[in-house]
Amino acid sequence: MRLETDHITKTFKGTTALKEVSISLEPGIWYLVGPNGSGKSTLLGIIMGLLDADSGRIFVDGKELVGNLDPFLIRVGYLPQFPRFYGNYTVVEFLRYLALLRKLEKDSAEEQIKSLLERLNLVEKKQAKIRTLSGGMKRRLGIAGAFLGDPELVILDEPSAGLDPLERVRFVRLLEEEKKERIILIATHMISEIEEQGASCLFLKKGSLILNGSIEALVAEGAMESMKEAYIRLYSEGIAMKEEQGDAGEETKNI
Repeated sequence: MRLETDHITKTFKGTTALKEVSISLEPGIWYLVGPNGSGKSTLLGIIMGLLDADSGRIFVDGKELVGNLDPFLIRVGYLPQFPRFYGNYTVVEFLRYLALLRKLEKDSAEEQIKSLLERLNLVEKKQAKIRTLSGGMKRRLGIAGAFLGDPELVILDEPSAGLDPLERVRFVRLLEEEKKERIILIATHMISEIEEQGASCLFLKKGSLILNGSIEALVAEGAMESMKEAYIRLYSEGIAMKEEQGDAGEETKNI
């Protein structure tokens, strides 16, 4: 899959949430980076069809995404920032329910569910009611649901929230194993957790895309010394690098 947005703009009650955001994604890991309020969740919501853009277009494999979104959404796995679960379902019941929605064959579904439970350390909790799970366990269940069905595009909004260090290692391993076959788009403000080799970053600031490229290329070209340094320069107003222009005049730097 190839996913592109073309000048996506969105306002809420006169406040600009996104301003002419254009991105082009191919299989691999992509981080959508920025502090709270920078427009990350809004962009993901528009891609998922949960919000309407004021202007701009979305293309999938070169074709504009308009009308019935079902053929596109069946190819997508999604974990929102604040997922909702059926508390009376067990972990395995919930994943089987998602498998039915995705119209997966039973044998394939059971094989995938077994694998995801193992990889996300949920085997011992597979018969537990979701309402009894900790926040981190629910997050891992949401991640499992997003990867179920072998989607071509996986969108994860703040997926590492609530994960302890060991579960974070498992999550990173999952990303590394899955990145070659699909686009994995991760919204985060936890800059210290971006460590996957070969990942690319899309930096949003007040709704504008201001820096874009692979981590290695951004470092090699001198755009930043590290992810932490880049984040401070771009978002800490009192510490940030001097900007000759305001947000209206910012241009995306592509590496």
